Amino acid sequence: MSVEFAPNLAVGRTGSGYFDRDRIVSFLKYRHLSRRLRVRQRPLSPSGQERLVAALATHYFRDPLGYRDTPAGRKDLHDHVIARTHEDRRTVVPWLDTLFRLDGAKIIEIGCGTCCSTIALAEQGAEVIGYDIDKGSLAVGDERLSIYGLKAELINGNATEIPAERIAEVDAVIFFAAVEHMTLDEKLHSFSSVWRSLRSGAYLIVMDTPNRLWWFDSHTSLLPFYMWLPDDLAVHYSRLSPRVPFNERVRPPITAETLLRLTRTGRAASYHEFELALGSLSALQVSSLNRWKRGNLLQFAKWFAFDRSFERWLRRHGPRIDSAFYEPYLHLAIRKP
Repeated sequence: MSVEFAPNLAVGRTGSGYFDRDRIVSFLKYRHLSRRLRVRQRPLSPSGQERLVAALATHYFRDPLGYRDTPAGRKDLHDHVIARTHEDRRTVVPWLDTLFRLDGAKIIEIGCGTCCSTIALAEQGAEVIGYDIDKGSLAVGDERLSIYGLKAELINGNATEIPAERIAEVDAVIFFAAVEHMTLDEKLHSFSSVWRSLRSGAYLIVMDTPNRLWWFDSHTSLLPFYMWLPDDLAVHYSRLSPRVPFNERVRPPITAETLLRLTRTGRAASYHEFELALGSLSALQVSSLNRWKRGNLLQFAKWFAFDRSFERWLRRHGPRIDSAFYEPYLHLAIRKP
């Protein structure tokens, strides 16, 4: 399959095939980063791209329906090869580095997947231990680490299986695009065990998890109010989703297997799980990636008037907790007292 990729946009790197427009885009995207963060970004060579595409085709996109040849599939492949790592470099890395210095930090990453974010953390000097339940994703992750010349410990396992003594040694536990794919029992068990085991000053971090309270589901169904539906109704209603192949993947009858498949596809989370697992949220120190973006003018974060009004409505009618719990996606870090 032929796929066109954007040029490598690691700042400070030069090479053949660069266009002036790409240099400008790269500069605008990364100019807010400190030089200390920029110079540690590692480039992805054309041969490295080819190896990564081959690994994804072999271990990750194992679909018989030709998904990779669809527009959505090509975008998904592009995201896995380049876009997600660049976005993490541009936003997640500098935000986390304001909370704790990444160089030398010890991090457990739950839901490391194909290691798009693992690369962005490890190249900054973080010692990353990645957990994922999908062996195919981890196989791609191993290849990605090799391509970039980086090291991380990758473990095939569930978030509920992490030893308490290992959690106690790290500076942060990051649930990266993972919480929305967990059952309620898995969420409560994981949050409570991580919070209980973290040392004082360490962080429980949740990234890229759609907020159940938000009116539009841009993660799974691309439908309004979908995350508000009870699971059995959501199964039936999924056939009306414009997203392929989601609208064919979850179908009646309502069985335990069907409901689990729905959950693994993505069912969001909200402050309720955190409150049940951690206790009162009102006094906790919470940092928000979205708040950091809005405070950084160079990010030019787009925030529509209706969304801003809806967030204010949630804050006004919900409990008095940090506004990070009322944003469209949960990108938040909670510091252990």
